[in-house]
Amino acid sequence: MSPAPGVGPGVLATIAAAVERIIPSDDGLPGAREAGTISFVLDEAAGRGETGLQALTARAAILDQAAAMAHPARPGVTFAALIAEEQDAVLLELEAEGSSALAWLIETTMEGFYGDPRHGGNRNAVSWEMIGFPGPTGGTGYAPPFGWYDANEPNLPSLGPDGTTGPTR
Repeated sequence: MSPAPGVGPGVLATIAAAVERIIPSDDGLPGAREAGTISFVLDEAAGRGETGLQALTARAAILDQAAAMAHPARPGVTFAALIAEEQDAVLLELEAEGSSALAWLIETTMEGFYGDPRHGGNRNAVSWEMIGFPGPTGGTGYAPPFGWYDANEPNLPSLGPDGTTGPTR
């Protein structure tokens, strides 16, 4: 995990710990860590400029505050410092409260883990391999036909009615 410009080490540790609990490595299967999902999450926040980085910092603060509230005998404890089971309990509590910070983090983590690797997550397509997904359009890449809905479309540019290369408009 590489540091992101404008993101302090505490924020980075908290967000990374949460992402790794949302999709943990399990029974030899890859999780968010192996897929490089944290990089995707950081890029998503940074892509919104200073506002996105401030929102990411606020989300980390919410996680750290929830961790401290759940463990009052451990003053100053951060989410990243908790063990996995304690982190899960904090995440479940935030979910039960309807935390929008957690909702964003779950959604963005899922996008980074299951999305196309060209967008910065799902390193080496580990999640696709895990679920048996061959890649876009059955492994043939980003070229028409894209699926059943246009496989026999005679009006696509450079594609004839039988799916072979046809005349261009």
